[in-house]
Amino acid sequence: MIKTALMQLKEKAETATYFKFELGLHYFLKSKWESALEIFKGIAAQSFTKKFLATQVSEVEALAKSLKLCDLDLSKTEEKFADISLENMCIFPSPIQLCMKIACCYFNVGKYTMGMKWLLTTILIHKKHVSIQSKIEDEFYQLAFKYLNRNSMKMLTYETTYFLKHFPRLPDEKLQEIIQDLNTFRQSLLDNLAENASKINDANKEYPMLADFISSTLIIIVSYCLIGETEIACTIYDSSKPYLYKYSDQFAYLLHHIEYWVGRALIEDNRTDEARDILKASLKKKKCQLNITHKVRQVLSGIED
Repeated sequence: MIKTALMQLKEKAETATYFKFELGLHYFLKSKWESALEIFKGIAAQSFTKKFLATQVSEVEALAKSLKLCDLDLSKTEEKFADISLENMCIFPSPIQLCMKIACCYFNVGKYTMGMKWLLTTILIHKKHVSIQSKIEDEFYQLAFKYLNRNSMKMLTYETTYFLKHFPRLPDEKLQEIIQDLNTFRQSLLDNLAENASKINDANKEYPMLADFISSTLIIIVSYCLIGETEIACTIYDSSKPYLYKYSDQFAYLLHHIEYWVGRALIEDNRTDEARDILKASLKKKKCQLNITHKVRQVLSGIED
């Protein structure tokens, strides 16, 4: 449909930024990374100044140095962008989300350094352009910052998709595909956690595998809930408890969302008392980033009336 609209626009197609973004998102959600990347980079060329794109690498290198990312060599990450005339430039309202999606595409096609450049660009833009900051942009800046210290980039695409509220748009087949992919990944993490259980205690909440384990547990639970398999979602949560609650404060946002979805699942399974307890636990994390306390309260009020 979007492709047809762009064809009908013809001479305006080059500047139909929002149509193109939706097409890029369509490819992104179907895991067609190269196609999505081409479109998102085209939007970047339209919405970022030529000066910024020309100095992007040097500015990101300086940022990486200030963050002590000493092993990151960005010297070969220069890119060519379309030459956009001034009248065809546009103001895209979500530059941080755009950069995050570009980073995800690069990570998914195996170009780690390029992905890191764009992940750092999200932080750079947030720091430089205070006037464009909003709550959601600020939250994605914080998410980007968290991933600088993550063990892998495996979950970045899934978290980005989830926190931008795209998961309800996914068909059941895609959700099943995600579950299958993450079940294998999560099991490998679970095996590692079991082997190193003695290292995971209150004094070592930063154990590198924990964040990916909690994140993958969230996405699997959400996927099962969306396809109506709430009982399985609850079982996943119950089996994960030995490790879920060993998180550090910077990953409280993941557990906050897990408890919200499990609370909903328990209600569907007529386990209201358990649902009430877990939703109240979720509310206690109201100061975490990317919080959905308003949704938690709404669900909780529905079972307390």
